[in-house]
Amino acid sequence: MTKWRFNLRYSKDLSLIGELTAARNKSLNLSHNSPGSANWDYSMSGQYSNLITPYSTAISAERYNWRATKVLNDAGTKGQVWDWIWSGFVMPIDEDWTNDTMKISCMGWAQRMAMRMIRRDKTWTGVDDATIFQDTLAEMNLANIPYQDGSTYPVPTVIGSNPATPTWMAWGGTMPNEGAGGATAYLARTAAQINAPITVTKQRFQMVMPIWNELSDLESGCDWWVDPRTRLLYIYRKKCTVRNHVVAFKWGPNNLGQFTRNIAADQKTNCHITTGQQGLAPGIADNTADQAVNGLIDGLTQLSDVNNTSILIANSGAEIILRANGKITYGITPFAYVGDINRVPNSVPEPFVDYDPVWDELKLTAIHPYRGSINLQTVRCYGCQVNIDEENNEQLSSLQVAP
Repeated sequence: MTKWRFNLRYSKDLSLIGELTAARNKSLNLSHNSPGSANWDYSMSGQYSNLITPYSTAISAERYNWRATKVLNDAGTKGQVWDWIWSGFVMPIDEDWTNDTMKISCMGWAQRMAMRMIRRDKTWTGVDDATIFQDTLAEMNLANIPYQDGSTYPVPTVIGSNPATPTWMAWGGTMPNEGAGGATAYLARTAAQINAPITVTKQRFQMVMPIWNELSDLESGCDWWVDPRTRLLYIYRKKCTVRNHVVAFKWGPNNLGQFTRNIAADQKTNCHITTGQQGLAPGIADNTADQAVNGLIDGLTQLSDVNNTSILIANSGAEIILRANGKITYGITPFAYVGDINRVPNSVPEPFVDYDPVWDELKLTAIHPYRGSINLQTVRCYGCQVNIDEENNEQLSSLQVAP
């Protein structure tokens, strides 16, 4: 049974055109709070090639779920379960007419927010960051978007769209960290000081995606995710399930083929200042013990649209902790998952089933005789690249994690 398939679909409603069985060199790039992307090669004379069009066509990248299929069939309902891992619309197409081939790239639905702007000044006062996501999406979905002077710009919705909105996205609401039914309730910014409500001002003619990025980058900022099947936008305080799986390099299950560590020492700070709106006192945090050893190393974050001192202080405090030794990231390449039938305890966990390689927490151990050891450190996944061969088998490469 193949593990992956790329299905060509119409963007307006994700209705199926057909499976791209002749696609080659398929890959997915998935990352935290990002639209993500997909790439593949295709014959210009192949089936459906005349239908592959930027914006109006899309793909769904689907992964075969053996366990869910078994449960379904054991229950007497025969069928196969394919999980939608990602979907997005066709963007650049690089055609080679000489060799009858084309390279196709797709972007996730949230990329539409990088192509849409607010047309009037906006101020959100004392709100949860989820409110700003909801409000900006709602404004982009208006049939008549208001300008600063009160006039409006008409925006069409493509006939037959589902969701029936100009962006092909709709609001899904807030979620527990673990998703629907999760044990960790959504924590709004009104619940505690570190999550204090924020005041943000944005000038007209700014693109929406940078606003979303800024909110996610705040200390205790929310995570956002667009469901690839429904295209509903969901907001989490921290989209993450804590897993007990151990990934290890030269220790225990030894289920990592490669391990790298990047120490970005230029990111180190022992005195960090975060500034907000003009006239607001900056938030300052420092580590004088480290200064006594390494000297003063300043860091600065400018959050020019934030009007909340507690947010500035919290951000500086977090930067001091996270950047005490520079910014450390790990690159891990798990061995290929071999399937449930051949599994042994503590072997290679199955991506997208045992853990989500974009969001979840794992335990990491790695040993080097001279550079030290990392012992069952809690790390969080931030993204991965999935390469899919011609037999539709996957290989995760450069899975990005950080303490």
